[in-house]
Amino acid sequence: MNSRSIVILAGGFGTRLKSELGEIPKSLAPVNNKPFLEYLLVNWIEQGFNNFIFCLHYQSNLIIDYVNTIRGSVLRNCNVQFVIETEPLGTGGACINAVQNAVIIEDYFFVANSDTFLSVKTNAELNKNRSIMTLFHVSDTSRFGRVEFSKETGLVTSMQEKSETILGSGYINAGFYKFCKRDFMRLNISSFSLENDILPDLIEDNIITYSILEGSFIDIGIPSDYKKFCRWVESNKSFTL
Repeated sequence: MNSRSIVILAGGFGTRLKSELGEIPKSLAPVNNKPFLEYLLVNWIEQGFNNFIFCLHYQSNLIIDYVNTIRGSVLRNCNVQFVIETEPLGTGGACINAVQNAVIIEDYFFVANSDTFLSVKTNAELNKNRSIMTLFHVSDTSRFGRVEFSKETGLVTSMQEKSETILGSGYINAGFYKFCKRDFMRLNISSFSLENDILPDLIEDNIITYSILEGSFIDIGIPSDYKKFCRWVESNKSFTL
């Protein structure tokens, strides 16, 4: 099997889901008697991923314990490494920390959030050795922000932060990326945001290309969407935003 690495951002506190989960990390949110993370892992393995690097902080022991229970089943043909943050590093710091400390990351690697499910198959564009932001079309961009891109150059040109003033349909950042390792090796590990600090610089330097995904997208970060995913799994029917 060809090696394919994915960095999983799973260190967040899941503050908005505490009303539903208590102290359980959101990646372990129960969905039809299975942790949400299991649905993600099965989906990623079906896409050919076999190297999993978990970026952890909040309740890291719970996630490690769960992953270890499925090493002989779901993850039986996979490599796993845990990178634990002694203090919260944000999505940007977590990526840098993983790249500089994980031994199973290759020259190009993928990054995914542990609270977002994409029921899509990765396309041929993602096999190319270049930095890529995946985009998803939604009917309302106000919760997610909006991404602009150029069809002529194939580059992402700008990102707008989520706001109630950003109304209407458009393309959003799906939170699934492909990056070049060398772009992270030169950065200092500290606490900051991938979305607000690293991506804007890569966009300004004309490094980030885009790939539009089709299928279904859901971020379980708020109770209503977490319940929506639970209903989707129980009914086994596709959903749309």
